[in-house]
This record gives sequence, C-alpha cells and structure tokens, in this order.
Amino acid sequence: MVSLSGRSGNELKIYHLRDEIRQSAAEFRLSPEIVGAIVLDELERRSFEDDIEEILAVILPGLVYWADWSIGIAQIKPKTAEIVYRELLGNCPKPNQIVRSLLDEKISCRLVAAYCRHIINLWRDAFPPAENTGLDGDGARLLGTLYSLDPTGTWGVNDRPIFNDRGEGIVASMPQIRQLIET
Repeated sequence: MVSLSGRSGNELKIYHLRDEIRQSAAEFRLSPEIVGAIVLDELERRSFEDDIEEILAVILPGLVYWADWSIGIAQIKPKTAEIVYRELLGNCPKPNQIVRSLLDEKISCRLVAAYCRHIINLWRDAFPPAENTGLDGDGARLLGTLYSLDPTGTWGVNDRPIFNDRGEGIVASMPQIRQLIET
C-alpha cells in the first residue's frame, strides 16, 4: 500500500480515482499511468478562473457548452467531449448533459482515456510508436504534448512529432502516478 502521508491534494485525488483511472485505461488500451498523469497535470494547472467557469457550468451549462470552456478535473472542452462521445463512446448526449458529464470526476477519467485513444487513432499510421503509452514511451510523450493542444498538432499528423516540455513533464510524473494507483 502506498503511503499517503505528505501527498498533495491533487495526488490524493488521483489516489481516490485510481479505480476509474485503471478501468478507463484498460477500456481504451492505454497505460493507467498516462491517464493519471494527464489528470494530475490538469489539476495542477487549475486556476481561480477554472473554478468560476465550473460554477457557471452548474448554473448555465448551455453557456459553457457554447463558450467551449475547458472544465472539470480533466479540463476538457465540451466540443472535444462531443467528438469523443460520438466517435468512441457511441452515444452523444445533449449539450447540457455533456457539460454536466465533464463535472463528474469519474466520467472525466473515462473521457481522458477516450480522448487519448482518439489522438492515438489519428497518429498511429504515420507514427506507430503512438501506441506505446507506457512509462517513457513516445506514445505517452505524444499524448502529454497534444492533450491540451489540437489532436493533430501544429504541423499535422506526421512521422516525426516534436514533444514539448508539458509532454515530457507528464511522462516524468508517470512513476509517481504508478505508486498512487497501485492496489
């Protein structure tokens, strides 16, 4: 069992979501460490503005949908979630339901994994290492880099993607995530 003493609030959130992270990763054939590392990265980047947007999402979900603000622990935009629902999950809720789903931490874990699979599906023919989402894999670097950007990157899908500092940081946090999500 992992020691929780001295862990940050964000790390404790990952620990409490460990079952959802593992299940979601398995469903979309990803390493659970990459899913957890992306969620942790998004949690650590949260701001006061994110909190205000989430309050508005509860009160006015239609506004948040049309403004396309990133919300929830995974900071997913409603229109991105709509693509994930339609293409990978086989159903597409109404806009207000999409926004509400992004506020649900357990559903957000599944949406992170599904969105990562969406990115891999776009890249795997041109860049086969995209499938390697394990510790220190180039697929993990790709997902860490593109999760907060356009899924095809700045220069489109290609066989030589450039990984950014955020992607490298997400990969560097994966061993820490492994400790938090182990049973």
